[in-house]
Amino acid sequence: MDAPLRGVTLALTSACNLACGYCYQRGTPSRTLAAASAHRALDHLFRRSAGRPAVEFSGGEPLLERRLLLELLERLCAPEAGRAAEVVVTTNGLLLDEELLERLEEARAVIALSFDGAGAAQDLRSPGSAVFLERLLQRLRTDFPRCWERLRVHAVVTRRTAALLVTGVGRLLDLGVNEIRLQPAFGDGEAVDPSVREALDAGMEALAEI
Repeated sequence: MDAPLRGVTLALTSACNLACGYCYQRGTPSRTLAAASAHRALDHLFRRSAGRPAVEFSGGEPLLERRLLLELLERLCAPEAGRAAEVVVTTNGLLLDEELLERLEEARAVIALSFDGAGAAQDLRSPGSAVFLERLLQRLRTDFPRCWERLRVHAVVTRRTAALLVTGVGRLLDLGVNEIRLQPAFGDGEAVDPSVREALDAGMEALAEI
């Protein structure tokens, strides 16, 4: 007998509105997921799942496929969907607007926000985006409490941002973010400079104190 499925990840597109140097999708051909394939995947999941299934939408940047995302969220929120799915949307957040936030709130979705740390760490990735994302966090907290409760921030740490770890993540803590996942990106095969290692060690010790 086939083992039950716990969840499925749907990469709606490999395209993105950013071009982060550490992204595993960088340089790959742009592809999108066909709506029919997405619905077949959900059909298969609901047939094979036991308990509450999980559906993650990822990319690239899944919000670039806005119409398909809204269509699938509508299906997952419909009464006839049966068991409610746990919905996770992994996004850089720059395309989130009122309509999308309302639908994510309705779906009780987890927003897995790719945010490399408030301030300079994020602006190295996308100039000016740190202020936008700080305002987004504040809005989630005041206007979309169910999304805020389920929010998690994924902060990538690179050689360039290691020394900014305390200020960037510390600011996220100041904003009230409850879950922050640090993701190191040093996978290019080169040795990590001792100064970077020292900055990481010092940063982690300081965050532990905070």
